[in-house]
Amino acid sequence: PNSVLSTISRLIHIRCENEALFAGRFESYTAAPDVISYRMVSEHQEAVILHNFHDAPITFAFDTENYGLLYMTYHDALTVTDGQITLEPYESIILARMR
Repeated sequence: PNSVLSTISRLIHIRCENEALFAGRFESYTAAPDVISYRMVSEHQEAVILHNFHDAPITFAFDTENYGLLYMTYHDALTVTDGQITLEPYESIILARMR
């Protein structure tokens, strides 16, 4: 279901299953000028969290190589076109990769 409770439960599960999210250190990171972004880095994993808090889509270059999609607000698959990803309005994405 698409309820707030199911979303929170899913995010808690993702956090508990990914070392970078439960034990990582915060690192400031700028993916694009209008994207709120940061990294969580642990000994074995790195997660990148991207947020679009605007009411319009934002497209920007991002190298997704070796990253896996952990969470996406509106979809279950990340579309990469010519090395660019698009965040829909008010969308958040969590990507992770092993270090």
